[in-house]
Amino acid sequence: MAEVLYRQYRHADIPALISLWESIFGDGPEVVSGFFKVLPEIGSCFVAEQDSRIAGMASVITDLTLKGGCSSTKCAYIYAVAVEYSFRGAGIGGTLSRMAADFGRKNGARIISTLPANEGLYSMYEKTAGLERTLRREKTVFSGHACAAESQMVSVSPVEYNRKREEILSKAAHLSVSDKCIEFLKTLCNAYGGDLYAGENFCAAMYISDDSVFFPELLCPDSETSSFLALGASMKNKVTSYCYRPSDEGERYIAYAGDLVYHNPVWNITFE
Repeated sequence: MAEVLYRQYRHADIPALISLWESIFGDGPEVVSGFFKVLPEIGSCFVAEQDSRIAGMASVITDLTLKGGCSSTKCAYIYAVAVEYSFRGAGIGGTLSRMAADFGRKNGARIISTLPANEGLYSMYEKTAGLERTLRREKTVFSGHACAAESQMVSVSPVEYNRKREEILSKAAHLSVSDKCIEFLKTLCNAYGGDLYAGENFCAAMYISDDSVFFPELLCPDSETSSFLALGASMKNKVTSYCYRPSDEGERYIAYAGDLVYHNPVWNITFE
């Protein structure tokens, strides 16, 4: 059997990478094509190849900055690590993750991070990329029959959303992302029946997940969280909606390596 070759992706690889992504994660072509559309401006991807066949992939987003007060730290985020089923067990995912982390560091990232797809992968990322620490988060749920809202949230463009997001988080430690990253977030939300929304004192990314409304990001006054969750459920005619908040005692969330000097920063942009 031919040796597995590891390299940075090329444009000609994209059809095979889309096929691999769809088979492993189940996302449709709208989501995957949307990611590769913005990827050249936000990061890169590494592939494992054998006999001209793509065996695995790992992307890395480098257009991220952790901000707090007057300081900032460049970050990289390992994303969409996938190995074709017949190639599993050979360490391909670990090697690609390590290459993605190294690329982030070469591009100035002092914090390398990822959101493992399941609990068992935290140890893999610790061994292969040194991501030995984790942030935590706690789930907030609305469940019930919400009344129809008098006024629905208004969808906005990625640029408008990111502007409002930075305004809301200006005094908090948070992960700052580019407009292109938010463009992909909008693509993801749209593909699953949701969108990006913003108003005077809030911004929210929302889509439907497993017959519930999921807010991968909901930035609003704490006293209004339940109201927005109820509104989201009402808009999509669902009984349950939920979001996550930073927490010291919740479930493990972002795995990372590097000097994270802020306590529970707002780190909601993960493209779950």
